[in-house]
Amino acid sequence: MSYQRILIPLDGSELSEQALDTAYPLARVFGSELLLVGVLDLTAGMYDVYAETLQPLDLKDQLETLLAGTLDRMVAKVKAENLPVQRFLEVGIPHEEIAGVAEREKADLIVMTTHGRRGLTHLLLGSVTEKVLRTAPCPVLVVRPT
Repeated sequence: MSYQRILIPLDGSELSEQALDTAYPLARVFGSELLLVGVLDLTAGMYDVYAETLQPLDLKDQLETLLAGTLDRMVAKVKAENLPVQRFLEVGIPHEEIAGVAEREKADLIVMTTHGRRGLTHLLLGSVTEKVLRTAPCPVLVVRPT
C-alpha cells in the first residue's frame, strides 16, 4: 500500500494537530503530499469550541478567520518539514466535507484525531471521527488523544 495523498482534518484545536505529527513519518516514507482540511461547522454545537476567543458579532467571519489562520500556520509547519502540502477550507457538515475532499482529491489515507467525547456531549454532537470512518472513500487512521 502506498499513500501518495494523506488528508488531515484540522479544527483549530491542539488535539487535531496531533494527527499532523502522526502523518509526518508516513509522508516521509511514502513521499506523500499532505492535504490539510479545515471545515467551518456552523452548527450550534461547535460554538463552544471557539466561545472564549470570539466576539458575538460577525461570528461566521471570525470563525472563518480563526480556521484560516490555523490552516495557514499548519501549512507553514508542513513546508518547514519540506513536504508538499495543499490547504482546503470548506463550509458545511464536517464529516461530509472531509469525505468529500478525500474523494475529490483522491486521498489514499485520512489521519485524524478523536476528541474522545462521551456521554451526553457525544450523544448531542456525535463523533465526526465515527462518521468519517463510515463514509470515507479511503482508509482512516484514528489517533487517540495523548
